[in-house]
Amino acid sequence: MKQLACAVCLLTSGAGYASPTPSVPVPVSWSLAGDWRAHDGNDAAFVGQQGPVRDWRTLRVPSNWYTQGLDHQGVLWYRHEFTLPPLPADTMATLQFDGVDYYADAWLNRQPLGKHEGYFQRFAYDISDKLQRHNRLAVRVDSPFEDPKTIWPLHKTMVKGVLNQHDTRPGGAWSPRGQDANSGGIWAPVRLHLSRGVTVDNLILRPDWQQGLDKPQLRVELVYRATTAREVDLVLRARPANFAGEHFKQQQKVRLEATGTTPQRLTFYPADGARQTLVAKRLWLSAPLSRQRDLQR
Repeated sequence: MKQLACAVCLLTSGAGYASPTPSVPVPVSWSLAGDWRAHDGNDAAFVGQQGPVRDWRTLRVPSNWYTQGLDHQGVLWYRHEFTLPPLPADTMATLQFDGVDYYADAWLNRQPLGKHEGYFQRFAYDISDKLQRHNRLAVRVDSPFEDPKTIWPLHKTMVKGVLNQHDTRPGGAWSPRGQDANSGGIWAPVRLHLSRGVTVDNLILRPDWQQGLDKPQLRVELVYRATTAREVDLVLRARPANFAGEHFKQQQKVRLEATGTTPQRLTFYPADGARQTLVAKRLWLSAPLSRQRDLQR
């Protein structure tokens, strides 16, 4: 399964900004991994996005709660606090979760961010207007018990496994106990991404065969958010991650529109036709791309 490692760099003009020099280089991505606080949330009256956490237990994130010694079913509240240095006024902030099992509701500084359902999918929130110097993040995670008499394994609604109805957890599909352990939790990394003026949410490279199998074109799809409309110099780099081949680099000007909080998709074909044809051929059997994002002023 072939993969490319990709990087995109957007070089924008600093004209029009009179922000102070930040105390940390921007753009930057910070991991929020570490010791979080957790509390049983199966009591519907319990409100976990506020109040003290003195009696909350400590759980490591990222991790499934069972691997941290917590045998739990249902709802678990997570809390984490972090402090930021002074940031420029045009800072854009994105909170990214690489995976939560299974239902997630998130709040930042008591303000709701949104909901997500699913074990494996990455999801993110634009928190630019909610970020403060001192921040309190709360996540309500619900990984319900699947009763082996009524739900498990023939009436499942949650997708968290392989091989038909079998989950990759202790226990078995035909065990009278169902699954012996619950895989719930914030099991994948959580990151805070900061940039100025422009944020790249996704970068997709794919071959385009509309002109024939002997003339593949490299199609680039850039999912972005921008505070203002602007023309930028886009530098795209791609290199083989797990197979032998040439490195690819392309620089060209592209036009970005002001998006507000709604991401926009920009699709284009690199100007260097010969080079992009080589890369497109390499992508014929490629898997989803591993990505690196780098936004620079």
